[in-house]
Amino acid sequence: MNKTMVAGEKKYLPVILHVAAWTIFIILPLYLGWVTNTADITFLKRHYLGVAGYAVLFYLSYLWLTEKYLFRGKWYLYVLFIVLLMMLLFFATDYGGECLFPRTQKELEFHKAFEEFMQSQGIPKRPDYPFRVVNYFFTALFFIGFSAGLRLLERYRTNERIRKELEKDRLQSELVMLKNQISPHFFFNTMNNIYSLIEIDTEAARNAVHRLSGLMRYLLYESEQEDVTLKKEVSFMRNYIDLMKLRLSKKVQLEINLPEPDPDRPFPPLLFIPFIENAFKHGVSYQENSFIRINLQVIGNKVVFLCENSIPGRQNTDVSDLNGIGLENVRKRLQILFPERHNLSITTS
Repeated sequence: MNKTMVAGEKKYLPVILHVAAWTIFIILPLYLGWVTNTADITFLKRHYLGVAGYAVLFYLSYLWLTEKYLFRGKWYLYVLFIVLLMMLLFFATDYGGECLFPRTQKELEFHKAFEEFMQSQGIPKRPDYPFRVVNYFFTALFFIGFSAGLRLLERYRTNERIRKELEKDRLQSELVMLKNQISPHFFFNTMNNIYSLIEIDTEAARNAVHRLSGLMRYLLYESEQEDVTLKKEVSFMRNYIDLMKLRLSKKVQLEINLPEPDPDRPFPPLLFIPFIENAFKHGVSYQENSFIRINLQVIGNKVVFLCENSIPGRQNTDVSDLNGIGLENVRKRLQILFPERHNLSITTS
């Protein structure tokens, strides 16, 4: 509801600004005291006729000419139409104003007195008609330039909004693709572990399949959401670790610290699972001592996750093989979800 109201306010804001601007042009003569008696009403009518002409010029440029010709590179047609419109509107407002609202005797007397005063000050008499033409020309150019600049600004903002929406859609599609990569990768690693467990303990393998069904439900229904709660994600991590523990030997030292988090805190699903998968894949040995340490902390608005594991048989292991598609997947998701707001460190020592 709030979003709808904000969208509505933004939609009508330009209309409100336009109305406010033209209202200023209408009331400005009244505010400046141009009208002091009924004889000045005819001058005010000619002024408003001129304002109407500028408004027509502004909106023809703003709503039609700028978009149709200037932005499409047809500047010569734009200039041609603008010149024709300026000439037409000048004659319509200037001559129309003189015909519809002829100058009163008081106006003529005022102009005569003003010219005599200017000449007494050594200022030569200015030609009335050329002055009106020049004044109209520069005022019209102001409205035309303002309309083109305003339309250019609006076009830039529209293009920027579309660009951001397309970028958001692209990132959302990439996130969906990355999450979809996790599920089969997770399933593949888990089934390999259960297959290994079958040869050791059939009953344990049967229990593992049951646990796996619960994990798969999470993958199918919960992980499709943009966010889950951190509590659900931690619960999923615990269940996965419990499943992996079934096939560990006594030579593996396992240290797990996953505290109960805030039940309402949102969190991206399956973000830390690739690290845990990687630890169980590369950190477990049945011939020599090995370890896996998993620790999660919530500090203010930060979630700190630490996953460490030994690398048994390092001399026969290519370290570059330790960073599979899962960890690269996490790196990309973090860049999309938390740009410049995350710190990822993967080290081998």
